[in-house]
Amino acid sequence: SYGISSEDWWTWDEIKQKGPDGNPNVWLIVNDRIYFFMYKVPRYKFELLLANKTLPESPIERGDYKWSNFTDGEPGSYFDTDCFWSDPDCGMNGNS
Repeated sequence: SYGISSEDWWTWDEIKQKGPDGNPNVWLIVNDRIYFFMYKVPRYKFELLLANKTLPESPIERGDYKWSNFTDGEPGSYFDTDCFWSDPDCGMNGNS
């Protein structure tokens, strides 16, 4: 979720090939939608962006817009179940 909304280096070709990875143990529900994160640090950054009401758009709006463009306006047309990450604490001690 943070990767799609806030990391500019992801292209559609990269997403189809390898990610961004998500960890089924690191997630957040906002307005009845579930968002997966690679590990806890991106979830924390996503939550900070959600709380910042001075931004011109929320990370959810930005992510929805990018994902819609990636999928030609059909965001439900692509679902990848082969990009899991398994270390929820990655990045917590200064290592990535």
